[in-house]
Amino acid sequence: MRILLQAGCKTYMGKPIKGNENDPWVERFTREQVKSEMTLDFKHQLGATATNEDYMPGMILEGKVPPLAPISDELTHHQLEAPGDGEDTAETNDESNLDSPIVPDDTAEEKAVSEVSSEREQVASATTEARREATAAIDVSKPSDDKQTLVTIEPTIESIGIPGCTYIYAPAGQAGEYGQLAANPYRGCGHKCSYCNVPLHIKMKRDEFDEGAVPRRDFLKHLAKDARKYQAAGITEQVFFSFTTDVYSPFDTSQTRPSLQLVQEHGMGICVLTKGGSRALADIDLYRPDRDCFASTLTSLDESFQKKWERNAASPDDRLAALKAFHEKGIFTWVSLEPTLDVEFSLAIVEATHGFVNLFKIGKANYLGEYSKVIDWRDYTLRMIDLCQRLGVKHYIKRDLQPYLPAGYSNPMRVKQHHGARL
Repeated sequence: MRILLQAGCKTYMGKPIKGNENDPWVERFTREQVKSEMTLDFKHQLGATATNEDYMPGMILEGKVPPLAPISDELTHHQLEAPGDGEDTAETNDESNLDSPIVPDDTAEEKAVSEVSSEREQVASATTEARREATAAIDVSKPSDDKQTLVTIEPTIESIGIPGCTYIYAPAGQAGEYGQLAANPYRGCGHKCSYCNVPLHIKMKRDEFDEGAVPRRDFLKHLAKDARKYQAAGITEQVFFSFTTDVYSPFDTSQTRPSLQLVQEHGMGICVLTKGGSRALADIDLYRPDRDCFASTLTSLDESFQKKWERNAASPDDRLAALKAFHEKGIFTWVSLEPTLDVEFSLAIVEATHGFVNLFKIGKANYLGEYSKVIDWRDYTLRMIDLCQRLGVKHYIKRDLQPYLPAGYSNPMRVKQHHGARL
C-alpha cells in the first residue's frame, strides 16, 4: 500500500523519514501504525471505503475507493488475501533477516545470561504477586445483568527473553499472550489462510509465503546456541512453535522434530499450535504430560466454511482427531479460537470439544475491516464466558475482548499448560 505524506513532512509517527523525501513508501515503526496500514490495505482489496478513523496523522489516501460490496462466496482468493489476525498475529523478533541474525560477542552473551540468572528470582516474585492481585478474591460467577462496568484486568507479564537470542525469543504484544518464548524453524507456511498477516510482518511476498514452509538456514545450530543460554539461566518455560510458520504444514517439516527435541534436551518444555491436524501425530511420542502441550486453531467445524479461509490447512475433523489423540496420551491440549469468523461456530467448537480440550484461548477478528464490524463483540464475549462457566472449562479472554469482561472477572493469562506440578 502507498502512504503519501503531506507536503513538508520530515517525520512520520515521530521518526525521521528515510530515503528520498518524495518516496511514497514509508517504513513501519509502531504496532499502531502497522494496524492502521493493514486496515487500509484490507479495505483497498475488498473495495471498501476507508474512513477517517482508519488513518494515522500525516497519511492521505491515494485516489478514490469504490463503496464496499457485500462479502459473498464468490470472493476471489486475491480479494481475501488481505492481512488478518489469529495465532499468527504477532509482534515477533525481526524476521526480515532471518538467516543472518546479529549475534553479540561471547562477553556480551555471558553478561546477558548472568544478568538474567541474577534477576530471575525477583522477576518470578513480581510475577507471582501480579497474578495474585489479578485473581485474589474474585467471583467468577457469570454476570447477573448487562449493566455491569466492563474493564480490562489482566496485568502485564514480564519478559524472560535473553538479550541477543533471536532464535528463541520473547514475543511481544498479542503474540505474548500465547507464550513467553517462541521459535520459528521455517520461512513461509503454505496453509494459505486468508486472514494471515504474517507476510506483512516478516516482509515476505504473499505468494512466496503461501508456496510452503522452507527450513531456515542453519536454524538448528543457532537454536542450540540460544537453548544453551536459556539453560544456563535456569529458564525452563515452554517454547511456543510457531508464530510465523506452522511446524506441521503440508510441506517440509524436516526441522520440526529435531527442533522440539533440542529444546527439550536443554531443559525447556514445548508448546505447539498448529492447523496441521494428524500430521502432528508423527511426533506424539516426544510430548511429555508433565512438561508439554499441544494445541490447534479452530475457526469452524464446517469444512466448507473452513476451506474458504484456510485452504490448505487440515480439515476440522482431522484437527479434532489429533487433539483427541494427544488428550488420550495424557498431554495437555488447548484450542485457539482466534480469529473468530462466526460467533455461532466458535461457541459450537467449545460445546463439541470441551471433553478433550483443557483450555480455550478466545480472541476476535482484527484487521478484517467491515467483516469484523458486523460482530457484536461484547455480546460474543459474555456468551462465551457464560458457556465456559456452564461447562466448567478453563479459558482465557484475549486483550482485545477484555474490555467487555465483567468487573473483577478472573482471567489469568499465564496458566499451567501441562499436567505436571509446577507452573
